[in-house]
Amino acid sequence: MSETHFCGALILAITFLLIIRYSLRKKNSFLNIREIVCDYWEMLSSLRHRVIFMATPISFGIGLTLISPISTSVLETVCTAISILLGLLFATLGAIASGNEKKKKGYPAYGTVFNETINTILYLSCLSITDLVVLFMGLALVPLYGALQQNCIAILHFIGSVTVYSLTFSIFLNCLIVIKRIARLLTI
Repeated sequence: MSETHFCGALILAITFLLIIRYSLRKKNSFLNIREIVCDYWEMLSSLRHRVIFMATPISFGIGLTLISPISTSVLETVCTAISILLGLLFATLGAIASGNEKKKKGYPAYGTVFNETINTILYLSCLSITDLVVLFMGLALVPLYGALQQNCIAILHFIGSVTVYSLTFSIFLNCLIVIKRIARLLTI
C-alpha cells in the first residue's frame, strides 16, 4: 500500500471515529442522534417490533451478502436512491410540520402520531446519512483493493456489504412506518 493511500485511509478512520464520538454525546446542541435513537427505541415498545425493525435488517444484510456481495455499481445505485429519499424525507418533514395546527386544537391522538412520525422521519434521516457515509467510504476504499491483502479485502467487503444492505433494508422498513403514520395523520 502506498504511503498516500495509507494516510488517506488513516485520516478517514480518525474522522469517522471523531464524528461518531461527537454524535453520541449526551449533551449535544447540534447533533442529537442519541436522542433520536432513544425516541425511536421508545416508539418500538414491544419486543416483537424491536426484532422486526432492528434484527431482521441485519439478518437480511448477512443473507444477501452471502448470496451476492455488493459491487461498485450497486453502491452507486443505492447512493443515488438514498440521496433522493433523503430529500424526500426532508420535504415530508416540512409538510408535516406545517400541519401542526391540529395538534394545537386539542386532538390528543394527533399529537402522539405527529410526534412519532417526526421521530421516525428523523431516525430515517440518520439512517440515510449513515448509509451514505458508508457508501462513500466504500467507494473511496475501492482503489485500495490492490494494495491490501486478500483476507483484509474479503473481511472489509463482507462488513461493508452487510452494513449497506442492512441499513438500506432498515430504511425501507421504516419508510413503511412513515407511510402508515402519514395516512393516520391525514385521517384524524
